[in-house]
Amino acid sequence: RFAIVSQNNQGHITVANPLDYKQEKNYLLTISVTDPGGKSDIANVKINVTDANTHRPIIQLKNNGNPLIGTMTTIAEDVPIGTTVLVVEAIDDDVGENARITYSLNEVPEFRIDPQTGVISTAKLLDRETIPGFTLVVTAQDNGIPSLSDIANIEIEVLDVNDNVPKFEQESYSTTVMEDASIGLSIIQVRASDRDLGLNGQVLYEFSEQNQEPNKIFGVFSIDATSGVIRTNRSLDRETIASYDLKVIAYDRGTPSLSSSIIVHVAIEDCNDNPPRFSSDRLRFYIAENSPIGSVVGEIKATDADEGVNAHIEYTIVGGPDMKWFALKTSQSSSLIGSANDPLASISSMDQRKESIVTLITRTELDFESEKKIYNIIVRASSLPLRNDVDVEIYVTDVNDHAPLLRDFSIVFNNYRGHFPLGQVVGKVPSFDADIGDHLHYRFVSVNLVTESMLFHSVTIRLNHIDRQRFLSNVYDRFLDGLSTIIPCAKENIIIFNIQDDIESLTTSILNVSFSARLSESLRDTESYYSSQFLQERVYISRTLLNELTELEILPFDDNLCVREPCLNFEECLSVLKFGNASDFSGSESILFRSISPINTFACRCPTGFQGKRFISRSNINHHCI
Repeated sequence: RFAIVSQNNQGHITVANPLDYKQEKNYLLTISVTDPGGKSDIANVKINVTDANTHRPIIQLKNNGNPLIGTMTTIAEDVPIGTTVLVVEAIDDDVGENARITYSLNEVPEFRIDPQTGVISTAKLLDRETIPGFTLVVTAQDNGIPSLSDIANIEIEVLDVNDNVPKFEQESYSTTVMEDASIGLSIIQVRASDRDLGLNGQVLYEFSEQNQEPNKIFGVFSIDATSGVIRTNRSLDRETIASYDLKVIAYDRGTPSLSSSIIVHVAIEDCNDNPPRFSSDRLRFYIAENSPIGSVVGEIKATDADEGVNAHIEYTIVGGPDMKWFALKTSQSSSLIGSANDPLASISSMDQRKESIVTLITRTELDFESEKKIYNIIVRASSLPLRNDVDVEIYVTDVNDHAPLLRDFSIVFNNYRGHFPLGQVVGKVPSFDADIGDHLHYRFVSVNLVTESMLFHSVTIRLNHIDRQRFLSNVYDRFLDGLSTIIPCAKENIIIFNIQDDIESLTTSILNVSFSARLSESLRDTESYYSSQFLQERVYISRTLLNELTELEILPFDDNLCVREPCLNFEECLSVLKFGNASDFSGSESILFRSISPINTFACRCPTGFQGKRFISRSNINHHCI
C-alpha cells in the first residue's frame, strides 16, 4: 500500500496503491534506518486513513415506509397542509460531513421538503381543477468539500375528490310555451357542468320536491335526468295557471353527492280557447215608454278568460223578432252602428280587456199602451272563431201613472151552496199602489160554485212526493197547463175544487187533486162537463206526458170501490165524488185556495144501449138492467 524513498538523507513514505477508507482505516508501518557503517535503527509509523468524500449520495424514495416503485406518486386534493407526500432518503458511503446529506426542492410553492429528514409535505391547499399534477426536482447534497449530490424527478398526480358542485351555464332560465302544446313537447334544456372527474363530475337533473307541493306543478312537466331537457307532461291551461317557476336540481354522482339548483320560469302563452261569457243566459232590461230614439236600454257585458288579441270581443245583434229596433255602441263611439234598414247591428270591443261593455240603445219609440210591451233580441259576443249568444228581453214600463201592483196571485174560491163563509178572514191580497193616498178596492171576479154535476163528472189524480203547501207554492199553474194540454181544453175551463193530503199513505207524501173540465164549446155557466171516464182515459193515456209537463209523478188511479163489483145485472160501476164538507182556506205567497172536501163513493149506471130496463143485443138475447 505504501512505499519509502530515500532522498537527501531523508525517507519519504508514499502511497503505493489506492487506499479505501471503508476497507482499511489505519495502517502501522515499521521503518528501518541503516547508515554506511552498518548501524541501523527501526521505528513504527502509524498512518490513519481519512475519508476523502469519494462517494456521491444515491437517492431512494419511500412512500408510507415502502420503497417507491418508479418516480410517480399520488395525493388527494383535499389533504390538509403539512400532509406527508413521500420521504426522500439518500445513501452516501462516505462518513462524517461527507456523508451528511442536505435535501432541497425546486421552487414549487405547494410543497416543501425537510432539509434534514427529506420528508416532502404539502405547503398549500391543493386544487386538482387548477393544477392536476406537479413535477418536483429533489436534490440530495452531501457536505463534503467539494460536495457531491444526486437529483431525482418526482411526478405527483393530484387525485380528484368531490369538492365541486355542478354549475349551471346560465344564472337563470326562462321560456314560453303555448297552452295547447302537445304532451311530450320539449320546451327548454338546462345544462350544468362539474369540474370534478368520473362519477364526481357526472351531472344528473331532477325537479325539486318543492314542485310537488299542493296547488303547484306536480306532474305538469318532466325533465330528462341525463340531458336536462324539460318537456310537457300534462295538458296546460293558461287561464288556470299562467306561469310556472320550476326548481331544477343538478347533482353529481359523487359520495356524498353535491348539488345546485336554479329556477326555470315557464310562461304559458295564451291561445284562443275560451269563448266570451255573459253573466247570465238571459238578460232583462227595463225602459220607460216614450223614451226618444237612441235612449240607453242598458249595458251588455261579456268576459273572455283569454288575453291580448284572443280576448278581443265583437258584439253583434244576430236574431230575435225585434232585432231591427235596437243597436249597439261602445262608450268610445258617439254614432249608432247600423241603420233602421240594417237588421244586423254589430260593434267591436277594441280595448282588448278581459271584459268589455257595449250599450244597447233604441232605434224606435216604445209605447207601453201598445200591444208590444216586451221586445226580444239575441246578442252575440264573438272572439273568433269562438262565440256565445244571450237572449235579451226589453220590458217597456209605464211612466204616466202608477197602477196598483199585484204580483202573480190567485184566489181560488170553491163554494158549495149553503156553505159560504160569512165574516171569515181568508187571507191577505198582496197588492200595492205606489201613489200616495190611493185607496184600493177589491172584489171577487168569479167564484167556483161546485155542483153535484161537477162532482159527478170529476176525477181525482194522485201525486207522489208532494204536499199541499208545495203544490200551492209553485206547481198549481203548471199542473193546470199540463191538464189543459192533455185533455185538451182551455185552461179556464178546468176547475180544481179539492186539494187534500192522502192520510192513508204512511210511507210517502201523496196529494189527491180533484178536478172537472167544462166542455170547450160550452159557456162558463152551463153544466156540461167532460165525463169522468173521458178525463180518466186522457190522464191514463197521457200520464207520461203529464209527468214531463208538470215535473210531477202521477200515480195510477185507485179504483178500489169498483173492484169489488158492487153493481148487479150488468150495471156499470162508476167511482164518483159526493159533497162532504167545505174546508178552510189554505195557500202560499202566490195563491189562496178553498177546497170542497168530497167523499169517495160509487154509482151504478145502465150502459148505453139499454131501453128502459132491457138491453137488446145483436143476438136478440134479452139482458136485464134492473
